[in-house]
Amino acid sequence: MSVKTKKEQIVFSGDLTIHHAGELQKELKKHIAAHDHISIAFETIDSIDLSFLQLMCSVHRESLKKEKSITITTSVPEQLRQIMATIGFERTISCDHGEHDDCLWKAITEAEKQ
Repeated sequence: MSVKTKKEQIVFSGDLTIHHAGELQKELKKHIAAHDHISIAFETIDSIDLSFLQLMCSVHRESLKKEKSITITTSVPEQLRQIMATIGFERTISCDHGEHDDCLWKAITEAEKQ
């Protein structure tokens, strides 16, 4: 697993699985605390699992509560698209975040249809 940070950007690569969830969460929370907006980018992904999607949802919800934002700024790796489809994370409507109509997975699903 590799997490590179450049100002307001986090770049993920390598093994994005439960084995590294604690480290990933720590980096994401640290970055959210330091910035009002962060962008997520991906490089070569070796493996990814449900824990990464759940972690991103959790951190995204927390950021919305703090009036901060997260966006994905690079193309989505095939492994991420495949796991989203397999476990049902493809979205056509947003999750219920209260007053926010914002969902990382909805944005990816819509981008893939274009």
